[in-house]
Amino acid sequence: MRYFTTDAFPNRARVTSWRDHVNLLYPTIDLVTAEYEGFSGRVAWRDVGVTRVSRIESVAQRLVRTDHLARSDHERLLQLNFQLEGQGWLDQDGRTAVTRPGQFIMYDSARSYEMRFAGPFRQLSLELPRSAVESDIEDLATWMARPIDGNCGTGRFLFEFVRSLASDEDPVNLALALRLQQHACELLVTVLTSLNSSCAPPRRGRRRALERVKCYLRERLDEPDLTPAAIAAAQHISLRHLHSIFRAINSTPVKWLQAERLERCRSDLTDPAQGHRSICEIAHRWGFRDAAHFSRVFKRRFGYSPRTCRPSDP
Repeated sequence: MRYFTTDAFPNRARVTSWRDHVNLLYPTIDLVTAEYEGFSGRVAWRDVGVTRVSRIESVAQRLVRTDHLARSDHERLLQLNFQLEGQGWLDQDGRTAVTRPGQFIMYDSARSYEMRFAGPFRQLSLELPRSAVESDIEDLATWMARPIDGNCGTGRFLFEFVRSLASDEDPVNLALALRLQQHACELLVTVLTSLNSSCAPPRRGRRRALERVKCYLRERLDEPDLTPAAIAAAQHISLRHLHSIFRAINSTPVKWLQAERLERCRSDLTDPAQGHRSICEIAHRWGFRDAAHFSRVFKRRFGYSPRTCRPSDP
């Protein structure tokens, strides 16, 4: 873990130093606080693949991400706060949510929001690319600014997993970090899927159709010639209907298929048992015909090259 604390700064400089450091670690915000005297803040963080997990401890304050700040930042992140002590308020998209110890909340960095704490608080934070989960969750936006119980059900597994990631245990190697990142994303998808099921949302027929198509595609990721027309024909649905069921999760058949293939490639690249296979072999194994194209789309999705997954490579 890496650490920052305002304790080394004089009182009048603590708020500014806290704001500046928060803006280095997270999407940019304006920090508003009424109390300079006695202000304190501490944060410990580590990067796990492309996710960032941190422990935050501070005092009463208000943090505002304006429309202007949200528009000027091209990276779209999901941020999750897991409340340990104190109480927080979050406003986004016209909803106001209160989080109490044992609850967590999710919000979108690409949209404006306001966060408030009336007194001292401690929380964990998990930050990950929205693209890592949005293809698997229908109507992801409906879960922003809604408190989720971390004391029971699937929410408890995610809460405890993030608590473990945020412990002081020392760094993991890259291959393990990538697997932990994948587990965090999968747990979040599991939580939201279970909540969707318990809330019995509409459009069940469309959702069942989407799951059938996903299952069909997962069994054929190694086939490079899967086109939307071929998929629709195999599923006995119209091309228009195929696109409509993927549009419900803000994706397309081609984008979803590529994302699944890239995840399988990354899993193989970080697996020591696959060390005898070349990067090109692994790419071909999961339906990529062109190695240069594979390298480009891999880096665009994960932020690092395929070779980085293999730290032992020269």
